[in-house]
Amino acid sequence: MSADRREEQIKKELQDALDELALKERKEAR
Repeated sequence: MSADRREEQIKKELQDALDELALKERKEAR
């Protein structure tokens, strides 16, 4: 696996985690 591919995968997972966190915060804010 090339470094570029690995970096893309990490960025994708990080974005998914951020989205999940944002959803949780939005629910708790209500």
